[in-house]
Amino acid sequence: MSKSNDTIAKKIITGIAISVGGTVITEGFKLIKNSVVPTINVGEWDNAYNNINKLIYKIDKDKYDKYRSPTTNNDWYELSCDTTYFIKLKDKNYIKVEAFKNKDEKKFYPEQRLKLSFIGNKKYIYRRQFLDDALKLTDEKHIQVKYLNDCGLTCDVIPHDFNKIVLDKNVKSRIINGLINWKNSKQWYEDHELVHKIGVFLYGKPGTGKSTIAKAISKMFNNAPILTIEPSNIMNSISGIFRMRKKYNGTIIVLIEDFDLYFKSREELENMELDYEQRKRKDANQNAIFQLLDGIYSTDNTIYIATTNFKDRIDPALIRYGRFDIQEELDYFNYDDALKCVKLLGYSKDVLDNFKLEYPVQPSYLQSMIMQYRSSLLVKGKLV
Repeated sequence: MSKSNDTIAKKIITGIAISVGGTVITEGFKLIKNSVVPTINVGEWDNAYNNINKLIYKIDKDKYDKYRSPTTNNDWYELSCDTTYFIKLKDKNYIKVEAFKNKDEKKFYPEQRLKLSFIGNKKYIYRRQFLDDALKLTDEKHIQVKYLNDCGLTCDVIPHDFNKIVLDKNVKSRIINGLINWKNSKQWYEDHELVHKIGVFLYGKPGTGKSTIAKAISKMFNNAPILTIEPSNIMNSISGIFRMRKKYNGTIIVLIEDFDLYFKSREELENMELDYEQRKRKDANQNAIFQLLDGIYSTDNTIYIATTNFKDRIDPALIRYGRFDIQEELDYFNYDDALKCVKLLGYSKDVLDNFKLEYPVQPSYLQSMIMQYRSSLLVKGKLV
């Protein structure tokens, strides 16, 4: 904030005494009299905390850097405790920024909070715009992954583009075209009173890139947030999906990895001696998954992605069409696929041939070989 802005802030804090009709009031009082100052008050454990700090940083970088709390994570933004300053917006509007510890909490580690107070004749408009930006779950460089467990952990992962994935062209085409057709058919779903959702089932050997494809699908939909199901408490996960849907209007992805581990097939269940509580729990879990994929728990604008290394272990009823309309098997690389992968990572045919691999080769193993080769160049000072 400039020196002049600091002066304005001081005026708001201390007020300038003026006389109106014989009554002494202050300039600061004029800005907030007869109104409730709209605020945003968020704690460090809230999902939007870092986003709101980032927005404050972008509005006035110099002022934020002056009070920024030291951190080893350059992507984490936080102000030092007991910080207060003002940001000037347009049309004589301001944001009062306050960072403080919640001292009322009787905890060993009181939560740090950030409070923004919007002041001026357009305070509600600015607050709404600020909230719209702060509550965005994605940006161009990150995909938010939320684990639907009791802890509610979230993390950001790097998006992946289908153009940088080596995949059979027919498989890639069917996945991409199927999702584009689904996206463009929203009105048809509404006209026929159907939930606008789609299932993608990816199966194949380990290390073939099933999770990478999930990230590429996310990027197709503006880095759609990915929610992962908690197998030990599926109903809790479903509640988490509902909560996300209430505050996020874009496409969301519900990812169910290692789908075969969630349930035994009907044939296996018939050959197992389960007590009443075990069978009851399995029946409840399976029914919840049915209702999530194609029933009362299905949510609009949702892509359900299930992955497995063992398709034959899954009850066919769980993966029928209607629940999963896109079903694709992923396989190991032949030589041509391996060469495409090596070139995508910046190396030549000679490098691949020097590996002396047996084909077909596991994609993840090939990537590991390339990383080892790159490390050897680094040690030798020949990294290119």
